Amino acid sequence: MDFISGSFVLFLCVLTAVYYLVPRRVQWIVLLCGSVFFYAFAGWRSLLYILLATGNTYTFALLLDKTAARQEERYAAVRDTLDKEARKALRANDKKKRARLLTVGLVIGIGLLCIPKYTGFVVRGVNRFGAGLTVPQLLLPMGLSFYTFQSVGYMIDVYWGKVKPQRNFARYALFVCFFPALIQGPISRYADVGEQLTAPHPCGVFFISKAAAGAFFEICRAYLLFISIFELWWLSCSAMTARSLSMRFSPAVIRLRSSDMVLSFSNSASA
Repeated sequence: MDFISGSFVLFLCVLTAVYYLVPRRVQWIVLLCGSVFFYAFAGWRSLLYILLATGNTYTFALLLDKTAARQEERYAAVRDTLDKEARKALRANDKKKRARLLTVGLVIGIGLLCIPKYTGFVVRGVNRFGAGLTVPQLLLPMGLSFYTFQSVGYMIDVYWGKVKPQRNFARYALFVCFFPALIQGPISRYADVGEQLTAPHPCGVFFISKAAAGAFFEICRAYLLFISIFELWWLSCSAMTARSLSMRFSPAVIRLRSSDMVLSFSNSASA
């Protein structure tokens, strides 16, 4: 679904209308269904990859939180019986265990990104040494890099204790596959948008006016950006044209062409 197509505009209008017509407690479910439909429109592979990325980071975030809670309970139980050095060693050992869990989750998450993006590149490199392998034609799922890094960032935030893991898989899936983030960017942090996505949003005059003002501002910014890029392109083309003309009609080139014409005329006259 092209972002500048009529089908996308129609889809966005229908989704917005349904979002504000349903009860507020299920508004986030409408967003989730709309986001799933948006990715499904690009093909089942997009849904498969986003499901794997979501399941991977969701599982490892829960494991990291559970491991940290268990370690805190054990540390609180033995803290008074250990000296300072033993407590530091216990803390360091617990941190290594969580770091190993995080590493496994990162390897799986980044691996899901690297398989479709770099498999063909690696196979072609190996074939240069005479391997003769068939280069797989893997289609890159839409938004793969975006939601991979967003979900990996969420897992890292859970590791550092910046956010508590979301235990509702559907709510977390909405954070990962929320399709408007592909258009506006940048990569979001769960602490910033996680609760906003699932919170109820009333439809009032103030909200509509605020949304319209925001949309108008974004359109103006996009227009100014387009004009700036077009001016730079036009100036660069003008400079290249001027340079080409100056080289073509420079005095040295004109003299060289004149001497060639004289030489050619003398040769024809002598013949």
